[in-house]
Amino acid sequence: MRLIAVLSLFVILCPALFAQVTGSTALVPPAPNITPLWSPDGQFIAFIQAQRTARMSALSSPQLWLYSVEHGTTWSLISRRPGGPDIPGGPDITTVGQVFAWAPDGKSLLLIANNTGVAAINQSLFIVNLLGQSKCLTLQENVPHNTVISAAWSRDGKHIAYFSQVAKDTMLVVIDRDGKNRRVLANGAFRDVPAWTPDGKNLIVSKAGENGMSDLWQIAVAGGAARNLTNTPNEPESQPAVSSDGTMLAYAGDVTGVMTGIIDTDVFVTPLAEFAPKKLISLSDTPRWRPDGKALAIRSSGDAHKPVQYRIIDLNGNVIKTVPVENILTDYTNGISFAPDSKRFVYNKDGTIWMDTLDENALTAK
Repeated sequence: MRLIAVLSLFVILCPALFAQVTGSTALVPPAPNITPLWSPDGQFIAFIQAQRTARMSALSSPQLWLYSVEHGTTWSLISRRPGGPDIPGGPDITTVGQVFAWAPDGKSLLLIANNTGVAAINQSLFIVNLLGQSKCLTLQENVPHNTVISAAWSRDGKHIAYFSQVAKDTMLVVIDRDGKNRRVLANGAFRDVPAWTPDGKNLIVSKAGENGMSDLWQIAVAGGAARNLTNTPNEPESQPAVSSDGTMLAYAGDVTGVMTGIIDTDVFVTPLAEFAPKKLISLSDTPRWRPDGKALAIRSSGDAHKPVQYRIIDLNGNVIKTVPVENILTDYTNGISFAPDSKRFVYNKDGTIWMDTLDENALTAK
């Protein structure tokens, strides 16, 4: 409870949220609130709160908020206002989407944001510590015209991998938790978010070739030759996700090359040691592993005339749960985010953060 005590000055009490949460429940009122992400220790849900612009086509004034699962309270951790009200000298959040990730211990957040007061900086990396009264730790050097596209923690929390773009050059970079020992592992047309293997020895990335089609590659953190996992020059693969035990890889791929709906890819799984992909479901993308490794959360659409849905599927492609979510206030970046117990999950719909629960039959799906 030390974390609650440290942040108590920023807590905004919401009595209605103290009730026990079961089934499908709205956790916070519409703001809009988007991109919820459950902490690995299960205590908090981080999300972006923003304002809709006059044309309703973009979000403005985003803030990073936390929701306490135990106490039903919310508070703003970092505001867009220069310097931020809670962390002096903190970053200026000007992007909503894949802008943050929890450290494996749940005590800090990795944030992609603008560096307040520094000219010609597009996006930099920051670590926001929740314990203590430390300021944001800037990980990336202030490189003019640099943009950090995405980033991911290693499973032990000691290292961070990210894609950094300067002009037309995109680099895969690994850096230590304290901001030291920065090294560039590879250059190329990287996409999505790098995925660590649990042992911290390899990264699975999506990289496009000269024809624009992307393959999945395995790159050793210690260096050496990269391994092309898919090697399909005319069939793009993307969005790699490694299971918690490191044995399975999920990804989105298109074996037809023909636009058939809003989502033009299928979701596949394969053993990571021996690449043998199995198609689970069509017209779907954004696979996210359930912590127990028995199911995936995906984004799915039937065709151009059907709405986008979140679905939870088992490893045979059977649909366990369907959540209709398409709405102008819905942001799909993080999709469904699971609690550590694999039973509860959160998602964004209509600008609200919702929590739902899987029944026992869904939990035991193989």
